[in-house]
Amino acid sequence: MSRGASSRDRLDDLDGEVSEVTSLLKDNVDKVLRRGDKLDDIQQKADDLESSSIQFKKRSTDLRRKMCCSNIRMTLILILVVVVIIAVIVVIVLMTVKPWEHSDSGGGNHGNKTITHG
Repeated sequence: MSRGASSRDRLDDLDGEVSEVTSLLKDNVDKVLRRGDKLDDIQQKADDLESSSIQFKKRSTDLRRKMCCSNIRMTLILILVVVVIIAVIVVIVLMTVKPWEHSDSGGGNHGNKTITHG
């Protein structure tokens, strides 16, 4: 009977080892599946980030164009204002000086010399 008991003990030990290995394998499979899920989540986040970066690039390009147009418009308005101010100053100076009413030599020949033979 000792031999039967010894076989039974050995069989119980092997059964315990098989159960332990099976449990470890199940744990490892669970860990692999969880890691796969995490990798899927990371891949989804990477895809979302790529999509967001494409949208950001498009919006930033549109905004840059809009700001460029706004800057050009403001520059043109500034140039127009400066030209109007200069025109007003010129008109004021001309109205004050009235160069068309003055003559240097009198008689209205405006400085032209006439040669007389005689």
